[in-house]
Amino acid sequence: MARRDDRNLGFFGRLWDSQSGRHFQIITNVSILSLALLVWGIVFLFGLSGPTDPSKENIVALSWIGMLIGAIGTFYVGPEFFFYLGMKQTLDDILLLDSRAEVLRRRKEGEEAAIILGVRYMSLMRELLEAHEIPVGKNLINSPKVSTQNDISIEEKWWNNPDSVISRQLPGLGLLRELIVHRVLIFITSITLISLLWNTIFGLASRDGSRSYTNLNKVIMPIGPKGRNFDITFFYPHGEVNQIDYWKEKKKLENIPANRKNPTAVWDDVSEKIGNRARAYLDINCAHCHREGGSAGNSGFYLSLEETNNTNLGFMKKPVAAGRGSGGLKYVIKPGRSEESILLYRMASTDPGVMMPELSRNMKHKEAIPLIREWIDSIN
Repeated sequence: MARRDDRNLGFFGRLWDSQSGRHFQIITNVSILSLALLVWGIVFLFGLSGPTDPSKENIVALSWIGMLIGAIGTFYVGPEFFFYLGMKQTLDDILLLDSRAEVLRRRKEGEEAAIILGVRYMSLMRELLEAHEIPVGKNLINSPKVSTQNDISIEEKWWNNPDSVISRQLPGLGLLRELIVHRVLIFITSITLISLLWNTIFGLASRDGSRSYTNLNKVIMPIGPKGRNFDITFFYPHGEVNQIDYWKEKKKLENIPANRKNPTAVWDDVSEKIGNRARAYLDINCAHCHREGGSAGNSGFYLSLEETNNTNLGFMKKPVAAGRGSGGLKYVIKPGRSEESILLYRMASTDPGVMMPELSRNMKHKEAIPLIREWIDSIN
């Protein structure tokens, strides 16, 4: 093949040509990075339903961009990687030959593969020819003799080593001596370690974590009951007394507001109206995040008792980010149709990518689900 005129090459063309001995390494690294970005995007955006998780909103856009870059890179660079990989496999087979006749027969094929792969491989092919006292072609005669000891210690003992420690330590697993199985094992192990590290830092895959705080206007706030949840009559040994008044009298509570808000309904008190019970339940269990300024504030779905706007309460409201968490349903709450409401669907799920609340549970609240179902069906 005629050599291209460097004067007609652009900057990137000249840069690529200047790295002729490292093309295979560059193509391999770009291919791995592209595939990793593509896989991460698919897993995070579609597998873990990242777009529906308000706490991960800061990496959603980056994940889309990464997946796009990964897809383009895999599409264009992937075929080049397999071409170079085929050349390397061919050369590896030739370098293992111990018959002078076979080396002579495949000499041209080996030289072409070595030239494509770069200086180190040209040196290896040259050493093979010299070892069998075969004249070295003009394309290899000027190739420098490269010391490959460091490369062998890294590549041959790790990536290209079919005789790994684990294959020797586990008797009967001869399959591990297959090079492709060895490489797949390295790849899966690496991905697993990276995933575990990422989950340790960011908690992406937490199923039943123990988070006890929420975010209000970018300030960490503890999750817990509100004062109005304690503003009830309680049965003490000496009789019925308002709980907050009793604590005040016993000097266990200070700075009590002069104008206390009306106490909430008790969600499991059947003597209360169904709407009051349902709103009280959602306020204490969901409104820590689902309120303006909360961790789920960008959803526009607010469940605090102070909220009066029906759209903000989810009535005939479409979700901000459609994904696996919606279950294919159109509205957060469809009045009169609980089976078509995303709220009930997510409460009834134990799938980590679907369930709400998203943390600190791995079971359904069997008493609350009928309550919310009855409330939604009663709305007209």
